[in-house]
Amino acid sequence: MNTKLGGENWRIDVPLPDSPVPIMIVGVSISHAEPESTDPSLVGFVGSTAQGGTQYVNNVFHQDPRLAIIHYQTFKAALQFLIGQFINRNNGAKPEKIIFYRGGASEGATQAILKNELADGIRKALMEIDDTYRPGITFICSIRGSKQKYFCKDEKDMDGMGQNIPAGTVVAGYGNGVPGKLGPSKLDVVALFICCYFKESYSFHLASQAACGTVNPTFYQVIHDDNEIELQNCSEMTYALSLATMRSNRA
Repeated sequence: MNTKLGGENWRIDVPLPDSPVPIMIVGVSISHAEPESTDPSLVGFVGSTAQGGTQYVNNVFHQDPRLAIIHYQTFKAALQFLIGQFINRNNGAKPEKIIFYRGGASEGATQAILKNELADGIRKALMEIDDTYRPGITFICSIRGSKQKYFCKDEKDMDGMGQNIPAGTVVAGYGNGVPGKLGPSKLDVVALFICCYFKESYSFHLASQAACGTVNPTFYQVIHDDNEIELQNCSEMTYALSLATMRSNRA
């Protein structure tokens, strides 16, 4: 209740280590009605208002039914609200780095999202707030429906009744694959397996929670990064943020 009313119980380092400039973390996702419905799609935004990423405000907008790309006017209204709230709570300071987590992305949609939402959406909307405003943007797409599965090679690493990989396991680099494509037949999964790093675009799978059945890691793809957040920091930051969900009263 404290968090939902604007309080702060704990915070994380974002990105790791601490940044000397104000940072805002924005999460955005689209929810569609049933395929036969003509009800509008809902776009939810949540934005942090303090360093640490655990104090936040949120808002919801509607747009044309089944539209998979977030409309420019939606981004404009949302960012004006979120950044306005950030400024009010930070003595007039604007965020100099903005990290976007774009949920609800589908396979093959990253190029359309990059063009329509980042270039024609976010950048344009920020310039309308202030034509001299150029914050560094990191844009991360997440796909929960990844078909990749990972298993522990050693029995001592198996976790819970499902004998899954431990919560917090990250798989990245060679053999990581993309949703819908099979990786290598044998993969030694450890707590952190990183083989390569691409400055502009990289990806990783993260199993952030335990599961009763077979765990289904979320696929994260960093498709744009002005802030030069390294893979190690991005994966640790994402894992920490996944533990900040406040919809339940138990851990």
